[in-house]
This record gives sequence, C-alpha cells and structure tokens, in this order.
Amino acid sequence: MSDTKIDGKIPGRGGAPSALIFLTVLLFFFVSGGSGLLYQVVWTRRLVLLFGATSYAVSTVLAIFFLGLAIGSWLGGRLADRSQRTLIVYGVFELLIAAWAIFFLLTIGTAESFVVGMLRDVAQWRPAGIGIRAILATAMLILPVSLMGATLPLLARFAAANSARAGWRVGVLYGWNTLGAVMGCAATGFYLLPHFGYSGATWIGAAGNAGVGLLAIALARTTPQQPVVIASKSPDPGSNRTRKLVISAFAVSGFCALALEVFWTRLLAVIFVGTTYAFTTMLVAILCGIGIGSLIAAPIADRVRNPILVLGLLQALIGAACLWTLSTFAVLPETLTEWLSDSGWGWEGTMRATVFASFMALFLPTFL
Repeated sequence: MSDTKIDGKIPGRGGAPSALIFLTVLLFFFVSGGSGLLYQVVWTRRLVLLFGATSYAVSTVLAIFFLGLAIGSWLGGRLADRSQRTLIVYGVFELLIAAWAIFFLLTIGTAESFVVGMLRDVAQWRPAGIGIRAILATAMLILPVSLMGATLPLLARFAAANSARAGWRVGVLYGWNTLGAVMGCAATGFYLLPHFGYSGATWIGAAGNAGVGLLAIALARTTPQQPVVIASKSPDPGSNRTRKLVISAFAVSGFCALALEVFWTRLLAVIFVGTTYAFTTMLVAILCGIGIGSLIAAPIADRVRNPILVLGLLQALIGAACLWTLSTFAVLPETLTEWLSDSGWGWEGTMRATVFASFMALFLPTFL
C-alpha cells in the first residue's frame, strides 16, 4: 500500500501534538465517554417505560447507538481528512450533543404522550406498536449518537497526525474514552439515577459535554492548523482485497459482540433484582474489558509484524472465552446463593458480590 501524504510529508515525521496537549485531549475524551454512557443508561431506562419490555428497549437502544456510531465514524473520518481545525469541530459537536440531551429531556414527556395515543390505535397489532416505538427512539437518538461517533476520528486525526506512534496514540485515546464510559455507566446506574433521577443525571451529562466542548474550542485557538490529508489510492489489488476481508471480519465480530450484549443482559436480569443493575453491570464489564484491552494493546500496536494473524488468533480466543462464559453463567446463581447464605450479607453486600461475580464472568471475552 502506498504512503498517505500530508502536504508532501509522510505521516510520522514530526508535527504531532505535544504530550501535554495529548493528555488534555485524553481528559476531554474521558469525560465525553462518561457522558455518552450516562445517556445510554438513562435513555434505555426511559425506553423501558415506553416499550414495556426490557429486551426490546435494550435491543433498540443498542441498535440505534451503534448505527449512530457507525454513521458518525464514517462521516467524522471524512470530515477529519478535510478539516484543518478538527479540535474546533470536535468541540462544536460536543456542544451539540449537550444541547440535544437537554432537548430530549424537555420533549420526551410530550413525545411519549403522543406515542401512547398512536399505540392505542394499533393495540391489536403488536408489530406495529414495536415499530412505532422504534421509530420514535430512532428519531430522538440517532442525531446525538452520530455526533458521538464522529468524535473519535476527529480526535484521532488531531492527536495522531504526523506521529510515528499513531497506533499507540489512537489505542490510548480509544481505551481512555472507554474507561470514561465505564465510569459514566457505573455512576449513572448505581448512583446518579437513584439519587438525582432522569432529569438530574441528564443535566450532569449535558454539563460534561458542554464543558468539554468549550475547553476544546479554547485549546484549538492555541494550536496550529493541521494540513489537509490527501490520500493516494493503493495500486496493489491484493492489498485492497485484504483490507476488505479484514473489514468484513470486523463487521461479523461487531455483530456477534452486540448479540452477546443483549444475551448477557437477559442472563444478568435473571440474577439481579432490577434490570437497571443488570444492564449497568453488563455495560461496565464490557466497556472495562474493552478499555483495558485497548490500553494494553496500544504499546504493541505499532510493533506487530503480522496484525492480521494476531486479529485472527484473538477472534478465535474470543469464541473460546464466550463458551467459557456460558458455562460460568450456568453455575453462577447457585454459587452466589451458597456464597451469600454462608456470609449472611445484607442487600448491599449481595449486590456487590453479584456485580463482582458477573464482572469476572464477562471480563475475559471483552478484554480480548
């Protein structure tokens, strides 16, 4: 594959943001990751009230979130290669996410009342009712989630441009964002919703996005413009075929991962008293595994000589780990019952033990 040139320069030869600026960007992405998962937990709980079934609500929110992330990543990648001020664009997107979260909070009650009236007209036809709910959820969530999806390529373009350690920087960026999502998910499910409710949690998330957006725009004023990327097409058809094969394999992997998220949520709902705790625990375990895996893989990403081989081995290990997880879930309820009956813990101790056991069951495949 031929090199990508930036104003006649090969990436990796200077021009990357300083270490201090990079650390600041990591802080931005940590906070925005936490806000994003805060919204996911809050919006899932609101849609549970609307759908009347947790499995439909979880599946719908996950589908919309990842559809939006995919759309946003594609558009954000194209925008990142054409913009000289990617950090400003990122800041504007964060402000738009905050504005939309507040809009959602102020209009969801009216939207739900409108939908309830529509559902009465199709009460005898269940698929129509599910479709109406899904359309409403998509209309309300697709725009902010697409903006969230665009933030990674924008920040990756800013943080890793012209860096000889692009793989390391992008890996750390993604991992740190994911760990921020872990904090946001856990804090929302176990603390913010019980203490502040939907409205209070949403305002906290919006404040985080708005603060990051304003600080990112301010930081952009102190950094030089970045040259626009002019990518040349590879003349090697074999390389193109390899990339398409890898992308297809990655798509199948993503399909399996999201199917497992829904599946694991249903399993955890049997173990937990409340579905909020089951959904939160599932997300925390998955995101924590992904974040730690990204941070550990980042230092070696630029040194792997055959990344396709490593990718294949990891996918095989993920499959084996999922089979192990299934066997673990089969004995988890009995194990917890015996454990807790011997310890005599109260409700809080029971919840902590259940979270820990479920986390350990899910960590290995998500880490891989």
